[in-house]
Amino acid sequence: MGKGLKVLMMGGQRVGKSSALAAVMDAFMKAPINTLLQARDSTELVKNGNEKQESISQKLYDIKYCLSRNNGKTILVDSGKTSTIWNYKLELSLTDSNKKMEILFTDVNGEFYEGGNIRQEEIYKLVEEYDVFIIAADTTYLMESINDNNEYVDDVINEKYNYVDDIHSFLSSINARNNSAAKLVIFTPIKCEKWAKENALDKVVVRTKQVYATAIAGLKAHSNILIEFLPIQTVGSMVFKEHLPATLFTWPKTILLFFNKTVTQKCSIISSDKVRLSDGKEVPTSVGSIKDDYSAVLVPDSDIIRPNSWFEVKSSEYAPHNCEQLALHILDFMLRKMIDAKIRKENSQNPILRGAKRFVDGLLDIPTFGLWSEIKGYFGEIPLEKMERIISTMKSKNIIKYSGEGIEVYKDIKLLTK
Repeated sequence: MGKGLKVLMMGGQRVGKSSALAAVMDAFMKAPINTLLQARDSTELVKNGNEKQESISQKLYDIKYCLSRNNGKTILVDSGKTSTIWNYKLELSLTDSNKKMEILFTDVNGEFYEGGNIRQEEIYKLVEEYDVFIIAADTTYLMESINDNNEYVDDVINEKYNYVDDIHSFLSSINARNNSAAKLVIFTPIKCEKWAKENALDKVVVRTKQVYATAIAGLKAHSNILIEFLPIQTVGSMVFKEHLPATLFTWPKTILLFFNKTVTQKCSIISSDKVRLSDGKEVPTSVGSIKDDYSAVLVPDSDIIRPNSWFEVKSSEYAPHNCEQLALHILDFMLRKMIDAKIRKENSQNPILRGAKRFVDGLLDIPTFGLWSEIKGYFGEIPLEKMERIISTMKSKNIIKYSGEGIEVYKDIKLLTK
């Protein structure tokens, strides 16, 4: 099917990149998009050491099961972390034929972005190879770090949790000196449900710009990096409630009437005599013991500790919002890049234009020859003209959004168009 599109999911550990990716792929398989393009998860699951890759369908099942089981409760959301790099593939095919293409989403363990990590060279290599970068940021930390009533999150904790400085280091290595290296960077605040309900997504984007100001300034210096902001609601029915200190609760649990088993569960203290367990259950402190949760330490040998993020489950309905826009914006960007490459190729075939083009390209150091042959397989078996008509139809029907609900094309790029 050709080379296909490559998308790098960037963000700190536990921010929810995998859940966001599951929502993106799931949303793309539904109407109104599936009337033009059929989609399916074509990921080949692998095993890395003792860790087995979890399928998108399993992730979705877990999320939906969590909603149905905890409707009406306030629960702790801790997405856990992975220790590897996982690849997921979304296969798209035409509704009127069997021609298909793939989008490769690469989800990297957040720890790999941390300064000094031995796996950093792998990330730099991916940054060099990939065309699209999704910067996933936990909105609860972005926004609550400027909430004067939240004593548990500040700028330092937000920047460490979302790996702001570390991700900037990788983004600064993007090479986009010319059209042949055009890139798309999408800053994607996730878990935005609370702020969406408060009609405050524009404030989320303003805050994102503040937090990632250094990275954005570096990206703006390149004429061929498209920068967008696209907040998403990854579940829809699970709304952030509060941050509380991260602690563990240990108590004896009776098994088979005769035996006791010691049980430990993540929790937060909600009053002088009560704790809330991760599953939403509230129990007296007197039935067990409380200790600090050292897995919440963000920086070793420091007091920089992330609090627990508590969410209210408002409904058992799984209702993510705007997640499909990520994939649609990626398709639109790659279509523009391919049309640009094709026009340049056609222009170069005219002897007069070819001579002028070589002269100008030499002055500007723009190596565009050969670009078409390099990227023409991005849409796999789907003809460029067919994808052009599909994207045009989506635009005319407002299926692709370029504004509203916090969506913003912050810095566009100049590519040749028909």
